[in-house]
This record gives sequence, C-alpha cells and structure tokens, in this order.
Amino acid sequence: MELYQILYFQILCETESYTKAAARLQVSQPTVSIAVKKLEDEVGGPLIDKTRKTFSLTPLGEAFLKHASAINSEIASTCEEMRILTNRREDSIVIEFPESMCSSLLNKLVQDYIPDHTDDKIIIRIRSLNDILNDINDQEADIAVVCADMLEPSSLMGIRPYKRMEFYAAVPFENHLSTYDILSCNALKGQKILISEAGGMLSQSFRNIFDSYGVKPEYCKWTQDDLPVHDAYLLARQNLGIALVDQNVQGLKCIPLEPPLELDVVLYWRKVSFSPSPYSDNAHVNAKKNLIDFITSI
Repeated sequence: MELYQILYFQILCETESYTKAAARLQVSQPTVSIAVKKLEDEVGGPLIDKTRKTFSLTPLGEAFLKHASAINSEIASTCEEMRILTNRREDSIVIEFPESMCSSLLNKLVQDYIPDHTDDKIIIRIRSLNDILNDINDQEADIAVVCADMLEPSSLMGIRPYKRMEFYAAVPFENHLSTYDILSCNALKGQKILISEAGGMLSQSFRNIFDSYGVKPEYCKWTQDDLPVHDAYLLARQNLGIALVDQNVQGLKCIPLEPPLELDVVLYWRKVSFSPSPYSDNAHVNAKKNLIDFITSI
C-alpha cells in the first residue's frame, strides 16, 4: 500500500468524481482509477459502491476513509513541522506579514535590505493575520506586521508604529465606478466588496470601518480566513466585485475613498523569548533591532 494511493482515495471521496479528483491531483483519470483498484486489491474488497448511480462508498470504504483521513492529516502535519524546523534555523530572523496589507514591503526588503544583511539569515513569510499572531505567540516568528486595533497591551510584547495605510477601491475600467476620481463610501452601499463575509481579522477591520460610516456593502461568501490578495485582484478584473488595495494595480482603476479607508499598521514582536543559542543571541537581538529600525524608517 503506497501513501499516494491513500491520498488519491481521499481526494476521490472529497470530489466524488474520478474526473474532478484527477484534475485536483493533476494526474490522468486512469491513474486515479488504478490507484483505487490497487487499494481495493490490498484491503480485500471494494471501496466504491458501483451498484449505485451516485458516488457512494461501501461499508469497507467508509471505514477505510476514516483511516485515510487520519493518515493524510498526520503526513501533512509532519511535513509542516519539518518545514518549520528546516526553515527556522536557530540564528535566523523570521518576519511575517499579510500580502494584502504590505504588498510593497516585500520588494523593499528583498531589494534594499536583505542583500546588505546576508549574515542575518532573514526568512520572510506571507501569512493571514490570525496565523501571524499565533506564530508570534508560539515564537515561530520574530517580527510581525499587523493592524494596531488587533492588539492588546502586554509588557511582554514590543509595538512600534509602522505606517497608516490607505486603501483604495479597485475596479476594472469597464465598471461605471471607474469614471470617479474620488469615491464616496456611500457609493459602496449594495456593491460587492471582495473581502470575506465571515473572515479573519483584516476582513473584520474593514467591516468595522464601513459600519462606523453607516455603509453596508455586500461581502463575498468566502470561507477562508481572509481573501488572498491576488484572488481579489483576479475577481475584480472580472468585474465580480471591488477589491481593496494599498497601491495601484495594473489593469484596475484604483480610486481613493472619502472619507479615506485607513488602517494603522504596527510592528509587533516578543520582548522575552527563548534564547536559541548563547553564542548567537546578541547578534540575533541586534539583527532584529536593525530590521525593525529599517522597516519603521520606510
């Protein structure tokens, strides 16, 4: 029994279609069929009930699916843990920020800072705001870029203002709103805004601002923590809604809002943390301070 066969079986059960499972796995449909057939040969009976018109599992298949899900979950967890251990060397500095808020920061770090500080071993991660705060609390990240209104004062944590970020309404040029150079927030009433209706912290911050203005837009039915920024751009280009962006986006008209849609963004880090190495700790602290000073000077 091979691990890929177990994965193929679980994906088949999730999609309930050999064609959809093959597309999701980026393999041919016969490859999925053969993998499932080999599993059936090894477990000693059919997993898929072929007597029914709709996709159904046999009792054996239902029992095996529970084990398959547990196995694949454990494999994914193991791979993630190994990735973290591999990436987070004891003397590295991990900085995390959400791409949807700091799309320009990545370029500045890569182009202007990291080439001159190669000894600091800086690791950059793009994460959701919920994950970023969890990583800081779990000491999986050294520095975070987050919204100020998400934090509670703590003597263990350091906070330094980064910038006040203004967000714009981004629409395709064929959208009637593109004729505006400044857009009243009231004009967004009833418009679909490409942030999650039940998403994470960034979505909640935007919703709170609109609520304070008495504006009730329509939010997209997104199931993830926060709508990934590139997905928002893509949907906006298809005229399926309005993206909220912090800089000009090619192919979209980016219109400032009145009153301005602004968020205060801060750097956030743990003052007291596990010292990974008695020989590199001072260098690690100095490197972290230098990185914080650079970002807040931008």
